[in-house]
Amino acid sequence: MKWTHYIAGMILAMTFMAACRHTSQTPLLTDAEAFLPAEPDSADARLKQVDVQQLRGDEEEAWYALLRTMTDALQRKQPLNDTLVNRAYTYYGSASDLGTSSDTELLRRFAQSALYMGDCYAAQDSTKATEDCYRRAIRFSEKAKDWHTCYIAYQRLAEQVQWSNPEEALELINKAIEIYGKCNDDTANLLSLYHCAAHYTFQIAYLHKTDFQEAIALVQEEYKLAVKHKLPMFENQALNLLALIYWTQGEYQLALSYAKQIKLKSLNKDYELAWNRTLAQCYLSCDSLAQAKIVLKHLKSTDNKKEAYLYARSLAELSIQYDEGDSVLLYLDSALNIAESMYFDALQAKDDYYQDNLLKEKEKDELLYKVKLKTWLFGGVLACVLIVSLFIIRLLKERKRRTEIELQLLREKHEKEEEKARHLKHEMLLMQDRQQALEDSQQKKAAVIKHLQRYIIERSGITTKLKDGASARQMTPKDWQTVEQLLDEIDEERISKIRERYKDISKDDIRLCVMVRIGMSNPAIGHIFGITPSAVQHRKLTLKKKGFGIADPEVTLDKFLESL
Repeated sequence: MKWTHYIAGMILAMTFMAACRHTSQTPLLTDAEAFLPAEPDSADARLKQVDVQQLRGDEEEAWYALLRTMTDALQRKQPLNDTLVNRAYTYYGSASDLGTSSDTELLRRFAQSALYMGDCYAAQDSTKATEDCYRRAIRFSEKAKDWHTCYIAYQRLAEQVQWSNPEEALELINKAIEIYGKCNDDTANLLSLYHCAAHYTFQIAYLHKTDFQEAIALVQEEYKLAVKHKLPMFENQALNLLALIYWTQGEYQLALSYAKQIKLKSLNKDYELAWNRTLAQCYLSCDSLAQAKIVLKHLKSTDNKKEAYLYARSLAELSIQYDEGDSVLLYLDSALNIAESMYFDALQAKDDYYQDNLLKEKEKDELLYKVKLKTWLFGGVLACVLIVSLFIIRLLKERKRRTEIELQLLREKHEKEEEKARHLKHEMLLMQDRQQALEDSQQKKAAVIKHLQRYIIERSGITTKLKDGASARQMTPKDWQTVEQLLDEIDEERISKIRERYKDISKDDIRLCVMVRIGMSNPAIGHIFGITPSAVQHRKLTLKKKGFGIADPEVTLDKFLESL
């Protein structure tokens, strides 16, 4: 049996060497955590040295996942890996005594993971889940006295609720400013809080139609701090907000003076475009059309589709001021094309996000499978050592059994991959069906809106009087005014636009336009005016040519009114 002892000794030695190679990753994780949040680059360098395969147990994996997420967020790497975030959030949130625990380390890590889990939900537009995570982050960071995480969670929650509840957003941001004083953080973060507070105060004042003095005071405080600490980006943000506030109040010259103080050369192209647009808006309000056009022309070369859309729309407004009809159509067409492109980009982004999540889930499953396989093999080797030391024959049987299990695992893995492929194909088909349904819905919606416009006009009491063929003498000026108001409400104020642009046309011409827009026939209109249908047709032609200046015979009065 000497050969049996020899084999057993070799297996014991190999097992001991394998165990020695498993080194602890705790020192690297501890060093990385010590650098956060002040030095994310140094933390990143430590985390890159971590051997993920050597992480021991769920606790180290969750710790690494949280540190990796925090480092990526502080280095502004987007989007965050939601698989890592969820691993940390699930692990720390599963602690049975989390609600009553006095372990500040556990509470702090759960608060941090809840904050970044909220960021991931926000990226997916999951409003309720986002707010729940931010509120958990606030609750547990306060309990752990992690003031850095606490004030950021307050700020993120304020940003999340600002449109649905601006009053609550203002309360939250004020609380964030109060908590900021406890952690002595970066001044730029304080300026960001002041800017949010000023923005929400401005928003509330605008909604309730009150004065903007409180908002102005907050912006001026932000501006003073930015000047004191030599932060030009925040100086420009404050000046831009001041310009917008005074512009909203109608003090266009004062708004223009603040907009001119903005240092337009910025490292951030998007900010520079927004500030230029504010300046152009102030020039337009001050009737400095030439200056506004110069600024807008400067904005033409941009890859930012939102800014390009606003640029095209502003140029269209400017062309209207200059009465440049061709340019208006050109810029409006450009704006519509950009808006359509932005819509399809959003759909593509959602599809890319979905595909990315599928890939991450697949990688996660593969990693878990490798860890489980590695653990099983290590345990199997130890079991084999005990067995071989007693019976070599049992070792051979164990090897055979282990081989069968490995084959079974491989077969199961293959079946899982096939199932995932089928699931992915099914999801793609569902996505195509949803996109087709969305396109069909948009077409049906346009048709229904058109039908409703005519339906409302035909069912209104005054227009029924018209269609019944009542005499024009029975239609009082007030009746005509009511008809015109009803039509304007559903027809994009088309009649009001005609009155503004063509001040020389008569009341009867206006009434003729109203009856054309509600779809009355020539005989019905002739009955109202007391003339023949052919005279009605002649009157339409006269109004089109002399009243509106349209000489093209292909363009009927109906088509012209539709184009306004």
